[in-house]
Amino acid sequence: MTKKEKVILYLIILINLVMIIGSGYLLIQVYITNNDPYDRLSSHFATIIISLLPILYIFIKKKDSNLFVVSLGTVYIFLAVFLGASLNFYNLYENINYDKLIHVLMGYVSALIGLGILIKTGSHNKLSPWIVILFVFSFALMISAVWELLEFSKDMITGSEVQGKRLITISGKEAIDVGETMFDILSNFIGALLFSLQYLFYRKTNKSYLMNFYFETLSK
Repeated sequence: MTKKEKVILYLIILINLVMIIGSGYLLIQVYITNNDPYDRLSSHFATIIISLLPILYIFIKKKDSNLFVVSLGTVYIFLAVFLGASLNFYNLYENINYDKLIHVLMGYVSALIGLGILIKTGSHNKLSPWIVILFVFSFALMISAVWELLEFSKDMITGSEVQGKRLITISGKEAIDVGETMFDILSNFIGALLFSLQYLFYRKTNKSYLMNFYFETLSK
């Protein structure tokens, strides 16, 4: 491992430690003040636990750590979990659809992970471009579905409103506005579609636009 790669690994560890310390501080603040107006308590726990994963990965793999994978994971955790959930960017910046932008990124990254699975298993070169696209696209939408199921479970268990606001219908019954969920899935769909089109363009024209980089780093 080169000196530059070691610096990047140390930087990744530092970023994750900052997220852990920051969310830990917010967590303690909630317990001390007994004030959590935006219901962020579970988000602080999630940030602390998820931010530990890249650090554990680096210590387990050590010199064999895949810099691209761990860097991408850290960036996603920072944007989606720390900023989005713990610091409440999803609500604070609803006017710019921060939540939907993250879901587009989620769809793209999930499709990239799907491609990584094919590369690691040695299946990629044996499949036609259309079968590869079918797999990565389906994989990304599966991740989206599982994520929404987790959000649904959280709402049912804790009474939160992650999937949508609770509304009272004309008949007087309580219902959840599922529009939020459907737009999240649509955003993931767009991200997966963008990656699929990028991959198809690469296979048809042999013009990279990051694809050569993806293949090189994911095959390590």
